[in-house]
Amino acid sequence: CTYPILGVKGDVSRSAESYTDDLQSLYDKWGITNFQLADETFNDTTQKIEKFANATAKLSFQPNLTGFIRADLLVSRKEDWPLLRGMGFWSHWYGVESFNWESAKSIGKGMHPDKIKQGLLEAKKYFQSTGHYKGTTSMIIGLPGETEETVRDAWAWFKEHWKKQSAIYYALYIPRAEATEETSSFSANWKEKGYSEMTEPVTFEPKYTGKSSAGTYFYEGLKTGVIWKNQNFDFQRAHSMVDEFYSWYGDYFGAHAFNLNDIHIGFNSVEEWVDKTYSEGIRQTANVAGQQFLAIYIDSKLNWRP
Repeated sequence: CTYPILGVKGDVSRSAESYTDDLQSLYDKWGITNFQLADETFNDTTQKIEKFANATAKLSFQPNLTGFIRADLLVSRKEDWPLLRGMGFWSHWYGVESFNWESAKSIGKGMHPDKIKQGLLEAKKYFQSTGHYKGTTSMIIGLPGETEETVRDAWAWFKEHWKKQSAIYYALYIPRAEATEETSSFSANWKEKGYSEMTEPVTFEPKYTGKSSAGTYFYEGLKTGVIWKNQNFDFQRAHSMVDEFYSWYGDYFGAHAFNLNDIHIGFNSVEEWVDKTYSEGIRQTANVAGQQFLAIYIDSKLNWRP
């Protein structure tokens, strides 16, 4: 959200040839089939998607790709869906942030939330009908205009319509200017957005979201952020709702999109991973998988342990 290089015109992505050569080489040498695309908005233009769909068709295997997708562009350009499917790009992370229109518009997201909801359901249906699908939506508690009622309405929608997908909640994090060189327009002007600093002490301590859990920013906020409040929320209340939702997460949702890259450690195939909830034994997070991988590598290759 604090990424400073925005509004770039034209296609500045890598060449189709280098993309094909790299993926084919990694597959031939190591059997790698799962990849994360390092692009903050992959689907900004149809032309770029088409370029990489054509490049993917030249591979000797079908890759599985995950990355950031703008939900409004996905919804408004259905002609992109077969191209993304052809690439193997079926694991998406959407920065939706809020289903309250006033809140969404406050951070530059103008499409009406009802259209976003309907479009996401249609995209999910399409990708599932043609293969696998994993949709992860990130949401922020505490934006201007958001209330506890609007947050709970969105949560109810996810529980009904997004089972086995992923909906990750974060409390609003406003980094202090001295703590980062990357400052969004929102965090640079938070006082003008109706926020002030809390004067009451923060007494809440997360029960379900730890220091490295998804959906937190609690400890980062205490250390490097503004302890904020506005008309409807404050830092403490927002984090307590994140913690509450996280306690219910396992019964409804599965792994997030980027866990596609660590399934080779915890699971034998995509099929074992993609359609299970956490309560069905899918609690194989990226952190745990990475720790296991490093331990195995150290023991078998480097002999660092005494």
